[in-house]
Amino acid sequence: VSQASTRAVVISCISILVCDYLVTQLLL
Repeated sequence: VSQASTRAVVISCISILVCDYLVTQLLL
């Protein structure tokens, strides 16, 4: 269970970072 939750958190963080990166590229 801990591995699954950790994987979910990691995926969420990565997706957030990717979204922020894409938004920054679009703004620039």
